Formats: sequence, C-alpha cells, structure tokens
Amino acid sequence: MKKFLLLVFSMLFFYASNSFAGNVDTYGIGSKAASLGGAFSAYADDPYAAYYNPAGLTQIHSATLSAGVMAINPNLKAKEFQVPDLNIGPANIHDESPILFAPHFGFAMPINEKLAAGVAVYAPFGLMLEWEKDPAKNPGAYNCYQAGIAREVATPTLAYQVSDQWSFGLGVSLGKAVNEVKVQSFDLYALGAAALGTPITAAEKIEMDDNFNYSFNVGAMYKPAQTVSVGLTYRSKTDVSYEGDLEFTGLDDTEKAGLNGLLKMGSGGAMTGLSKYKFDVSMDNMEFPDQIEGGVRYHPIDSISMEMDMVWTHWSMIDQETLKN
Repeated sequence: MKKFLLLVFSMLFFYASNSFAGNVDTYGIGSKAASLGGAFSAYADDPYAAYYNPAGLTQIHSATLSAGVMAINPNLKAKEFQVPDLNIGPANIHDESPILFAPHFGFAMPINEKLAAGVAVYAPFGLMLEWEKDPAKNPGAYNCYQAGIAREVATPTLAYQVSDQWSFGLGVSLGKAVNEVKVQSFDLYALGAAALGTPITAAEKIEMDDNFNYSFNVGAMYKPAQTVSVGLTYRSKTDVSYEGDLEFTGLDDTEKAGLNGLLKMGSGGAMTGLSKYKFDVSMDNMEFPDQIEGGVRYHPIDSISMEMDMVWTHWSMIDQETLKN
C-alpha cells in the first residue's frame, strides 16, 4: 500500500500538461532522456551521458549500443500579425513546416573499474520552420517564410570514478553547422508594383555552412547516499564561422528584362536594384550558447525514480547577426 501511494503521489507531483524548450534546443536525445523531458543530468546511465552528464558513463558496466530518432512536428500560430509602418496586415498565419527527424547514435563501455569511454552522435541545436510564402496571405513573409539552423556533432567522451561518491567526465563535441533563410524581398515587391504595374514576388535565399566547429561538455556526479544522486553539467558555447551565398530567386527572364536598367545595388547595401543575382556572403559572429544543467535524483526503491533538473541557457549572448558581402 505504501508503494502504491508513493507511486500516485509521484505521478501527481511530476505531471506536466505542457513542456517547453528553446525553439532550436534539443527536444531530447535518447528515449530515456526524452521521456523524462531532459531531466537526466543526475541519472545519465546510457551513452547519451556524453551530452547530459559525461560523468554518468561510469555507471555503465558492459558495452552498450543505442540508436534512435526523434520526430518533431512544429505547430505555430500568430493572430492578427501586422506591420503598421508598411500598412501590412493584420492576418492570422500558421506554419506549414514538415515533420522533422533527428537521429541519434551512441556507444559506451567500461575500460576498467574506474574508467569508462563512449561516443555519441546527435544534434544539440536545430529546427526548420516553413510558412506561407505569398505576402498577400502571410505578411510575415517579408521577415522570413523559411528558416533552418542545425548543429550536428560527434562527442567522444571519457569518465572517471574517483570514489564511490564522486565521478567526473569530459566530452569534446566535433561538429558542423548549417543555416538557411528565405525572405520575400519587399523592395522588389514594391519596385515591381511601381515600375511594372505588378508586384514581384522574389525571394532572398541565404544558404551557409560551417564545416568544422567544436565545444566541450564537462560533468560531475555526486552520490551522497544509495538513493540520491546529484548531477551538474556545463556545455560550452560554440563559435561558428559561416560561409555561403545570397541569391535572389523567383525572377524569370521576362521579369529580369523588365528590371534591367532599373536595378542596381546602391551604396551601403541599400536596395535600389540588382546588378547581379548571387552574392558570396559570410557570418563570423554566430554563436551557439553555453548551458549549465543541474539535477537531483531520488530513487527510494528500484521501481520508482524521481528527478528534477534546471537548465540555464545563455541566450542573451546572441545579440545580433551580421551578414557580410
């Protein structure tokens, strides 16, 4: 009876009707961590400890292989969206994003009684959103109607058990990043209406990537009692240097011909027109933020475990992004 009451209390106490996360942050790596809403820093007993708490690898006592995929279905809505200065809107809009699939893979094994090693492959940051691209239906298309960003990493990790109470771990994440944005050009839309008598729906498409970047994850796990464990993890920031191109799409030959002589790129980057339709661009001030995660796990009996985690993400470090030509 006591076990039953404890189970009911635990379900009511830890029940949550909604779960929220940063819109480019991971939604979970590994089935166990995902089912716990990411509250895994004081648990971390599978290969994805490489992300949640590298020190947890010391809890693995035999070779362990894990693989899976996370399905993400964005569902976003905005009511009465408008841009008063441009006399655009209001309109009710919703995203048209496809279901995203984020795979992950991990392997870990003990080296000896104190040392363990592993590697995990996953995406710590990433999301792709699509909206209606017709500005007449979606005024937000002038801001962005498609955006995607992702960082994919492989994280080799080592963990060492100092004593029965303390373990420490370190993982180095070696990765790459991609960034894609599509925006309807308001200047071309307005210029076409003025010069040709009909608006021009032309998109500015930006595609960039960074083929190599790195960060590190460091963690500690403390077990003051057999039924209690405490985890603390620091995931460092990642400096990214993007290179790619900016291309104006949606202009057919007739529209180009109608715009010839009217379009030239003005000084300071002001859109008085186009002299070409594709530009090399770069961005060297992009950073994925660092994070601190801490948690406490209580498992009074083998069949019941409760954990509470808190995660701090340094989002404020992303002040602005500067695209260079």
